[in-house]
Amino acid sequence: MDHTKDVEFRPGHIASSFDSNTIWNAISLGPFYEINDNLTVARSHYEEDLLAEEADHGSNHPHVAITLNNLGRVLKAQGNINGAQLHFQRAMEIDEAVYGPSHAKVAFRASVLGDMLHDLGGLRDARRHYHKALHITIRPNVPYIKISLHTNSISGGTDGTSR
Repeated sequence: MDHTKDVEFRPGHIASSFDSNTIWNAISLGPFYEINDNLTVARSHYEEDLLAEEADHGSNHPHVAITLNNLGRVLKAQGNINGAQLHFQRAMEIDEAVYGPSHAKVAFRASVLGDMLHDLGGLRDARRHYHKALHITIRPNVPYIKISLHTNSISGGTDGTSR
């Protein structure tokens, strides 16, 4: 059985008008456009993703946090640091509510937010978020997290080990 169909993807099209398989395909194009420096189209896909995730799961779901992070990354690349900061802040708040304040995902979001605040010149607030991320990572039984001192970013390990 052929499950393909022709769909026109255009910026600003509301994702909820697609069926769930088409929405997934539209969402998956965001990273493709982002890595190919077509940030306007990537942003459009991430915005559609956000609408779909919030409609499907509510506004405080981990999928919404991931989408906010993706959208924040594109906003930052477009030079909209304030917009990026708001998206990263909301993503961190969702992860704190879902996983608790000492989870590795919260450490990742705190580090990303620290980067944003640093870029805005808020060194005291940036330092506070970096310390929060570090404090989480040195706790026992926290999933393995790598901190890069050069980029001030955190990436989660996939091997399930703890530090």
